[in-house]
Amino acid sequence: MFEGLRLHDLRHTFGSWLLDQGEDLIYVSRQMGHSGPDVTAKIYAHLLRERRPEAAAKMSARLTGVG
Repeated sequence: MFEGLRLHDLRHTFGSWLLDQGEDLIYVSRQMGHSGPDVTAKIYAHLLRERRPEAAAKMSARLTGVG
């Protein structure tokens, strides 16, 4: 049942669930041990876009300088 499941997969699931339940990006970043929320935003951008497309687009533009 869990064949091929890696610890990294569980870690990513944890971060995804935190964001899915509406936790703040900074909180999630700290829980994940990322160097900053920009790292978290890049990794979980697909989830952020699904939750709040307008906010995700603004954040993406701010982080990348495009848009």
